[in-house]
Amino acid sequence: MNDREKEIYSLLDKKLSLFQGYLSVTKRIKEAFLNEGKGNPGGFITERQGLIDRIEKIDTSMEKVIKGGEIQAGFGSDKETIEIRLQEIKTLMETVKPMDEEMIAMVRGEEEQAKRSLLKMRNTRQAVSGYQGMRESPPKFFDKLR
Repeated sequence: MNDREKEIYSLLDKKLSLFQGYLSVTKRIKEAFLNEGKGNPGGFITERQGLIDRIEKIDTSMEKVIKGGEIQAGFGSDKETIEIRLQEIKTLMETVKPMDEEMIAMVRGEEEQAKRSLLKMRNTRQAVSGYQGMRESPPKFFDKLR
């Protein structure tokens, strides 16, 4: 394995561990949504965004390494280990995707419910204000003292 392949393998290894953390955090976010009020998904979402940022940095580093020169196109075990690592990452990504889609649907449902609730409160306020009587001002031309 040459230096470039070692660096790519190292970056893929880091990316795999970050994706495993991403999967773990995604599961915790899902649990927090399902246990309404018992967990705070906001902290997990921040942690998850940090993992996404780190994964993007690794992708950028890998692009630089790949653009720097060609990887040997041999059929050695080194290339196979890189392909195995790529397959593991792909499998993790395929595991996370349905969970992400399910959480997005849950959040959209919560958003719609919050909108309906706010609209109902607004309509209630308008209805209540309609029943409140107009304040009458005292007559201007009558003398109250008499």
